[in-house]
Amino acid sequence: MDIEQIATVCHEANRAYCATLGDSSQLPWNEAPDWQRESARKGVEFHVHELRSGGMAVPSRSHESWMKRSAEPDGRMEQ
Repeated sequence: MDIEQIATVCHEANRAYCATLGDSSQLPWNEAPDWQRESARKGVEFHVHELRSGGMAVPSRSHESWMKRSAEPDGRMEQ
């Protein structure tokens, strides 16, 4: 699988999880805004980099990485 495929699977898994909580606001991958798909890709890239570096992408580091990206001028934290 490549980054795009993994990001798609992750997005859809999160969308399914949200649906179990009654949150139907998440759109399917092909309908999701560009910023949201790019955020998913960046998250996958972070985890791949961590694993290739011999590290482990623990949830707190993953979240910190997401927060840094979201604080960038073009990083959007909206849903």
